[in-house]
Order: sequence, then structure tokens, then C-alpha cells
Amino acid sequence: MRLLCVLYAISRTLGFGAGEAITLGLLIPFGNNGDIGRRIGGAMNLAVEKINQMSSLSAVRDMGYNFNFIFRDSACSAGKGMLSLVELYHNYNVQAFIGAYCDSVCGPGGLLSAELNLPMISYGCTSTEMSDKTTYPMFARTVAPITKASIFVVDILKHFNWTRICILSGEQHLWHLATSSFKKDLEASGIRVKNTYQVGMSEMGSSSTVESALQATREQTRVFLLCLYGNMVDIVMKTAQTLGMLNGDFVFLSLEAELSNHVTTNTNTEGHGGHGDHASHRRKREADLEKLYQSRQKREMTSSNMNMSDGMVPMNMSHGTSSMDMSHDMTTGHTSGRMMVPKDSHLTG
Repeated sequence: MRLLCVLYAISRTLGFGAGEAITLGLLIPFGNNGDIGRRIGGAMNLAVEKINQMSSLSAVRDMGYNFNFIFRDSACSAGKGMLSLVELYHNYNVQAFIGAYCDSVCGPGGLLSAELNLPMISYGCTSTEMSDKTTYPMFARTVAPITKASIFVVDILKHFNWTRICILSGEQHLWHLATSSFKKDLEASGIRVKNTYQVGMSEMGSSSTVESALQATREQTRVFLLCLYGNMVDIVMKTAQTLGMLNGDFVFLSLEAELSNHVTTNTNTEGHGGHGDHASHRRKREADLEKLYQSRQKREMTSSNMNMSDGMVPMNMSHGTSSMDMSHDMTTGHTSGRMMVPKDSHLTG
């Protein structure tokens, strides 16, 4: 539905004559980004088909618009992404870009789209730099800037009376900005950031700093904020499992939506998931989080104006999942948040 709204918005703003086809250039990543490329490609195909046929979108058809799209792999690489953008524009004469998913492509791609005077609507880029409308006048997105998540994180920590936290940050520029913003907002709210560790991949494909960071901090705090991409979140959670930290005594808050099946289905420690008291604690925690969401939603709806590009948006809690992602739904104005707590969690703060 989010893509349907994007297509409808494009049809109302491009200003083509009746009967003209609108070709969209879709940038999707393949390779080391989970199955996001496959899923977005399938969603785009369905969205284009529906918007060309649905009776509820008859206004689009009445204006004579007909949508189609061409996709190219951005590889989450600035060089590859720019090459794909140029190919889509030069060879296929696209009228708008859908994507990219990664900030490394959205940055230079947003500059190019401004020069070409073509809309670029991202479904995944969260860098705060993209909110500068002077530099990126043709860029919009269906997700909130990463720093907007700090309000939600503070709310969760205060709600459960968690006053100490450790931040694990990725090496990328986006996570440096996010970590700095989170640390400032957390400390301003009276929450102590015990340590901040930068973790990255070694040449052998594993992290050389995750285990030492978890070991050094586990006695100082039970709450960890993961400012990391999905592959590193996988490593953190697998390392935590090896260290016996998925027994319900620790909480991991992740800002990454694209997590592997290992993280989303195996965060409970064997032998604990079936305990009735642990399940009861988990249900109570989910009910508390739902109340927290309802309270924030009411405040946000009455005090904030929704802005597709970077405005503050109300939070929507998804239960039974294993991460907290900040994806903004254009159709409802909601940003969905997910918190990673071991499924047998009995943590009380």
C-alpha cells in the first residue's frame, strides 16, 4: 500500500498529458542485504499492476496515466547506484526514481535527481542529511530520519525505568551521526550512556570487537542500543547467545529493520522459552509497550504535523518480533517500532 501511495502522488505531480505512460526507475539492492531486493521488486510489480486497475484509484486512470517500471541493482554502492541511475534516465527515459534503499546511494543519487529535476522517493534511506531541502529538493522518503528514533528509545527506557545503556555503533557515517544524536538525547533525559563501542567486520568476516564490548559492559548495564546494519546485528545476537546473554536478563534495541531469520526466530535460549512465568512476563511487557504506543500516538496526532520527508511521526508497536525499526507508513502516518527482547524475558529493569 505504501508503494501505491507513492505512485498516486507521482501521478498527481508530474503533470503529463492524458494517455502518457509514466516509467519509473526502481533501485533495489541484491547480495548482502537479505531478501529486501526480491521483496521490494515483488511489491513494486504488484503496486504498478493494482494502480493501473483498481477502481478505488479511478482518478489516476481517468487522467489517462499508465504506469510501468524498470529496475536496476544499486548494490548499496555509490558507484554502482549512480551507474544504474544514469542508465535508467538515459536509456529508458524514466520520469521518477523509486529508491534507493541505502544512504550511500541516496546521497549522490539525490543530488543527481535534483539536477535532472526528477522526483526520487526512497523506501529505506534514513540519513538526516537527506532532510536538507536546499541540497535535496527532489528527494522524499517513506521512512523517518534515523535520529527521530531517539524519542522512542527514551520513552521505552523511561517506561521500564532503565537508566543505563550501552551503544554499539557501526563504522558507517550514518551510524556515527545517529550515535552522537542518541547519546546527547539520552543523557539530556537522565539516562547514562555507560559506554559507546564502534564495531565492524574483520577480514575474516566476523567482528573482533563485539565479544569484548559485551563482556566489558554486561556488568554495568543490561540494555544495549544497536546502531548497526542487519549483518552486524546478526553477529551481535549470535555472540550474545554464545555468551549466555539471551536468557532474559538483557535487552537489545535494534534500529535495523532487515534482520535474518536467525535473529527473528532464535533469540530465546534453549530450555527457557517454555517457562510459564517467563511467558507471562513477556505478555505483560508487550501489553505495557502497547499502552506506551497508544499514549504516544495520541500526543503525536494532536501536536504534530505529518511530513513525508522528515516530520515526526507517531510510533506503532509490533509484538513478537525481534527488532525496533523506524519505517514510516505513508498510508497511515505511523512509524512502526520493534524492540528485541528475548522471548522468555523476565527483565524488570
